[in-house]
Amino acid sequence: MTLAELSVLSLVIEQPRYGYEIEQIVEQRGMRDWTELSFSSIYYLLRQLETKKYVLSRLRAGGTGGGARRVYRATAAGRRAWRAAALEALSHGLCNPFSRNRDGINIGEAAAVFLLAPQPATVRLAGTGETSDAHHVSAPDPTGKGAASAMAVALRGAGLNPADIAYLNLHGTATPLNDAMEGRAVHAIFGGATPCSSTKALTGHTLGAAGACEAAFLWLTLNTRYNPENRLPPHIFDGEADPDIPPLNLVAPGTKLTPSGRRVAAMSTSFAFGGSNIAIALERAAS
Repeated sequence: MTLAELSVLSLVIEQPRYGYEIEQIVEQRGMRDWTELSFSSIYYLLRQLETKKYVLSRLRAGGTGGGARRVYRATAAGRRAWRAAALEALSHGLCNPFSRNRDGINIGEAAAVFLLAPQPATVRLAGTGETSDAHHVSAPDPTGKGAASAMAVALRGAGLNPADIAYLNLHGTATPLNDAMEGRAVHAIFGGATPCSSTKALTGHTLGAAGACEAAFLWLTLNTRYNPENRLPPHIFDGEADPDIPPLNLVAPGTKLTPSGRRVAAMSTSFAFGGSNIAIALERAAS
């Protein structure tokens, strides 16, 4: 779904507390049930619509109105669909990311908190990329174009080339659909040389905490205080690569970070329900 395919019939800016309230969105090519869009997808699309000065039909201060009730019903329906999809994606054993034998996720628990500040630090946020597929409520776009675009945007924002990324933390859920899509996307941007791994075989899929948890692994990898030996998070699986996924340089235990240039950078990706794609690049401060 592209921005041009959306017709925003009525938006309300509710001031000053709640930001956008959605009253009605219609997709022109047949997806009448717009609950298939995740809230982050909707937010991204609306932000782009505003940036590109698409139609904001009217302003209203105060009150939630019928739009909020429709949004509530939409999100409640979405939660039920997502819960069912997650249960259907559970592995029968240990998760096996990027293996030909993968069959789903293991559920994990985690929490991570970051404080962004303008002061120089050992590891800095170099760039971010965000795209939205709005392909399906739970399945990713099989082409991987949105995921690849998020990585490309993060690289551009950081002023980095793909070869500057010394390590990539994969989303790697171990579901058949995600890993196939992600393998195509990663190979399209990085080829098969960049060291990469999915840490979900170590932690399980921590769902809403996964992005922050894996960004923390990235931060720890780049921080010489906590990782003086420059070890990379290993990719743990049964060793049977899926021949239908483009070849990737999956990190073996004991592999060390080897910068390819003067900048030492790494990237982490997260791909969520509803087609939300995020990539972040972190960089070690120059010594």
